[in-house]
Amino acid sequence: MFLLFVIFFGCTKKGKGSKDLASPEDSLAIYLSLANDDDLPFESKQKYNKKAFDVIVNQEDDSLTRVNLFKVANRYYNMNDWKGYQNTTKLILQKSKMSKDSAGTAKAYIYLGDFYRSQVISDSAFMSYFNAEKIFSRINDKFNLAKTFLSKAQLQFDEGDLFESEITVFKALRILKQQKNVSNQLYDCYNLLGILFNEREEFDKALEFHNNALTTLNDKSIPSWLQLKASSLNNIGFVYLNKHDYAKAKKYFQNGLEQKNLLIDDPTLYAMLLDNLAYSKFKLKETQGLPNQFYEALKIRDSLKLTSGIILNKIHLSEYYAANNDTSKAVQFSRQALQLSRNSKKLRNTLEALKQITVVDPHNAPAYSNEYIQINEKLQKAERKMGEKFSRIEYET
Repeated sequence: MFLLFVIFFGCTKKGKGSKDLASPEDSLAIYLSLANDDDLPFESKQKYNKKAFDVIVNQEDDSLTRVNLFKVANRYYNMNDWKGYQNTTKLILQKSKMSKDSAGTAKAYIYLGDFYRSQVISDSAFMSYFNAEKIFSRINDKFNLAKTFLSKAQLQFDEGDLFESEITVFKALRILKQQKNVSNQLYDCYNLLGILFNEREEFDKALEFHNNALTTLNDKSIPSWLQLKASSLNNIGFVYLNKHDYAKAKKYFQNGLEQKNLLIDDPTLYAMLLDNLAYSKFKLKETQGLPNQFYEALKIRDSLKLTSGIILNKIHLSEYYAANNDTSKAVQFSRQALQLSRNSKKLRNTLEALKQITVVDPHNAPAYSNEYIQINEKLQKAERKMGEKFSRIEYET
């Protein structure tokens, strides 16, 4: 099953900065602001962030220096410059340890865990989060301990360790319920629990937690540009898709697409909602807007190079054309989805593509079915192995 959810963890994206360059003696603040300006090209943002980094490392090493280095790391994260992000984070970790700054060390471990998770080096990510967890627990920093549990729970979910992920997210939730001004973090907890229970096909519980997530958004301090309401509406719609209640699913997807500035703020989520809306209409045997909505979503995903989304879009188009007796196009899109999934090396994507091509290409179905069985077994073994690694890290460290 494809995961069609948006979860917000890790370094949060900052607001846009001023473009005014005052003089040759530009301040660190201006460099940092320009490095975070979405209107500038990648190369320019990278150049300004490097300038900020050079200013900081030539300053005396104190707590403010490390705070500013975290800002540099955030900007590398926002621009997906993983090498710059890793190098800056490792420097912060080194400086924090030398200064015996426990909070800075723990935060650096969180950033390092986010790096390893972005690179799908899950055991190293887990070790980093676990190191942060131990420090935050020792210094009794409950808020950051809860955030660490959230990052760890998401990683466990990514690796198919659903039971341990549930335990970890409830640890975070217990802490956060005793805190104030934590609506954003509560949202993350409820959202992840909704996703977990949907994966386990406990749909009533999934809807309960997704609705709890929506309720937290009554706190207007949560920035609207995060588009968390649209995300939750998509997640609820997806639960109804799995329940085969396509009429309700359609309503939630439509509501999600109606959220103000969605296409500008989050084109990835917009494309996801549009594809899901088209799919629910297809299942309801409605024809209005089809197949154009599938193609519009696919165009956005193509432009953003969202491989998993492109694969799902092509699977949906294959289903659509199969139902409309256009076997040639059905096979064409299923083959494209399968080829993309194999190239992406994401086993779950390949399983979904194989399921569809088995239906529309019955002549080769035995070979596809055999491949499906082999990949499914490989995936289950990999998930068990990673779960065992996580357990060893916790019990041996």
